[in-house]
Amino acid sequence: MKLSAKNKQIITNFNEKFINNFPFGLLILDDRKQIVHANNYAVSCLAADENGTLEGKFLAEFFSENMVDEVWQKREVLNRIEKLRANGQDVFCTYSPILDDKGLTISTMVTFQEYDLFIENVQEQTGHYPLTEVIPLIVEYSPDAVSFVFSNQEETYFNNKWEQLVKRLCDEGDDSILSELDNVLAQIVEETIKQRRKIIKVVTIGNDLEIEVTSKPVIISGKLYGCFQMIKDFKELNKYRRKYNMATSVIRNLEKTYLFDDIIGDSFELTMAKKQAKFYANMNVPIFLRGEQGTGKELIARTLHFDSNRKEYPFKLLRAAEWDEESLKNFIFAENGILKEVKKGTLFIDECTLVPANLLDRMAEEMAEYNSPESFQLIVSTSMLNEELPRSLFYEWISRYQLELPPLRNRKQDILPLAHQFMNQNNMKYKTQLEEVSEDVVDLFEQYDWSKNISELENVMEHAATKASTAQTVLNKELLPDYFLNIMERKTPAYTEGMELQLAIDLFEKNYIENTLIGNNYNKTKTAKQLGISIRNLYYKMDKYNIDRGGT
Repeated sequence: MKLSAKNKQIITNFNEKFINNFPFGLLILDDRKQIVHANNYAVSCLAADENGTLEGKFLAEFFSENMVDEVWQKREVLNRIEKLRANGQDVFCTYSPILDDKGLTISTMVTFQEYDLFIENVQEQTGHYPLTEVIPLIVEYSPDAVSFVFSNQEETYFNNKWEQLVKRLCDEGDDSILSELDNVLAQIVEETIKQRRKIIKVVTIGNDLEIEVTSKPVIISGKLYGCFQMIKDFKELNKYRRKYNMATSVIRNLEKTYLFDDIIGDSFELTMAKKQAKFYANMNVPIFLRGEQGTGKELIARTLHFDSNRKEYPFKLLRAAEWDEESLKNFIFAENGILKEVKKGTLFIDECTLVPANLLDRMAEEMAEYNSPESFQLIVSTSMLNEELPRSLFYEWISRYQLELPPLRNRKQDILPLAHQFMNQNNMKYKTQLEEVSEDVVDLFEQYDWSKNISELENVMEHAATKASTAQTVLNKELLPDYFLNIMERKTPAYTEGMELQLAIDLFEKNYIENTLIGNNYNKTKTAKQLGISIRNLYYKMDKYNIDRGGT
């Protein structure tokens, strides 16, 4: 379609007033994308020589014409960066429709300017700068070892801290290590750009070099520009993390305000127990903790309180073994008793089977009567695992939500992490420098039965700390208690001078009960009668000392 005489006149008038004096390149196109007019700037940029002309030539000879159709149809002004076919130079183009009196598109105007000149003008007028200038500044002044890789992966910026850290980690320029590190970082960049998401990885370079790499894409208005990478010495980073975690853990330990993160261990048995505990934490239900002595029932009870929405309210502990029936009755049910003090918090009764059944039933009745979302949570525990619970209202009520804690002998993969936890705590307490456990001690720990579970491990580790010199860094066999080594050597424990009184008493009691059981062919009734204790107390002591029940 050729322009009508009227339309040509419109364009001619437009030319005379504006086009030739326009400070940028300007082209007028007809509907075939053929140039019908070009100003002097456009001729100087696009024509083959100074005397050349552009009229009659098609836009496609100079740069892409894809935008023209879109402008013609939408009748909207559109912008795009184009590349000149002659020299590959970037130009910033604006495509505008020219409309007649009826609003129909009769032609297209294309203005263009060298991209660098356009950016300078934008900076001057707005104070805004392109990423290519801003990113190097961000990288340079970052307090960490940082680099930026553009999406084409052909251009990279990195700061002095990056260069210094790489040299230090790679033995001041070991070519093989540097090459391996470069390849790993490039792979992470590719993964980041492909997935368009933040990636954090700990990678091993060479034999023992561990580096934590954080790679994050830079996406603005849906466009991916590249990605930032930050590297850190993982061993050094882990050391500071451990110190921080230990400090916060010690504070919570002193305050006894435990969280689930304070429960050490990744064994399947413990993981399942923690998941179940988290499920119960914010439920308004009574919880029954079952586990051998020393398995951490009080720790779990406190965690259930302090890692829940009850943490702002009181946590009350009642050790049943310390009370007689009348005192316990007053302590619980008096006008100002513990049931009133606990408010919306948590009441934990340790060894609930030692509380008279009539008191427990009364407690269950009162809690059922006043049960509401604002009532306190009751947690009880027992270490009597091998006896049937009494048939009563209380135990029928409390047994609906049970949580059993595994003994340490069933989660041996947790022994070493627990040992390190106690070792770090003792270092702060006794000013020691123990950092690792020798392999032979690890073997002994894994072979031992730990009849008193975590509490026994804690005592063994504290004993080692008190014997260690201030300069000693490795916990070896010489630091372990004599009774522990004697048991592991399958010898009868010797009651040596300097042994703690309670350990000597426990060893004597365990041996005496074992001998009496053997003498009675493991008849519990005869053994309890001979020892002058109840069957219930005998079972308790057998569980306490991890004595095999043998026969009936």
